[in-house]
Amino acid sequence: MKNNQKPVYFISGLCFNPEILSLEYFSLFNIIPMSYHDIQFQSIDSLARILANKIPDNSAILAWSLGGLLAIKIAHSWPKKVSQLIFISSQPKFTNARGWKGIDQRQADLYLELSINNINDFYSRFKKLVNYPNKKSNIIRQLNHHFLYLESEQLTKFLKVIFQVDLRHEYCRIEKPILHIINGKDAILNQSCYPLKALNEQAKIVIIKDSGHIGFLTHAQKYKEIIGRFVDG
Repeated sequence: MKNNQKPVYFISGLCFNPEILSLEYFSLFNIIPMSYHDIQFQSIDSLARILANKIPDNSAILAWSLGGLLAIKIAHSWPKKVSQLIFISSQPKFTNARGWKGIDQRQADLYLELSINNINDFYSRFKKLVNYPNKKSNIIRQLNHHFLYLESEQLTKFLKVIFQVDLRHEYCRIEKPILHIINGKDAILNQSCYPLKALNEQAKIVIIKDSGHIGFLTHAQKYKEIIGRFVDG
């Protein structure tokens, strides 16, 4: 691999420390973890601005789940910051709509209600969905080790970003190389490659049929090969 020490800025998913990426990733790509869960924010725009200020120009960004919405905002609003975008289990709109696959709105409403009125039940359900279909105990331990328990108010704000933000307009205007890795057994985000490709011809899409939301852990070797080829260009 040519650029085995090229910095790649990693924006993690909801409730997970960005250091969840295994040491193999650090040795291959020099991953720079971007923390954001403890930042008080008013909108996705303000949160993306804070992260953009920490990223140097011409950087590769690797974004998982919720992190993908922030990466899209950064790439659209500050395009000089971005050289490449890599999305894992992420897309510019998370809930479904006509001609667009995503999270069912009734499910989204339930998660929001639980984040306010029964946060422990939310966390229990959410961790099971993230882990599915993994049964390896070492990966479950890794998930638990890097899981972040947020206060209800902060959690609800992040969920509203996930369920209410639609960045398809911004996404289609990004003029950078884009890689999407879709996990075929993702229990959180049901995705289709065709709407993504229709929105932005820059998008390259790879589907790993038997992986779930944490495919980068359960299928680490495949991920390293796919991301390595893309980053090396």
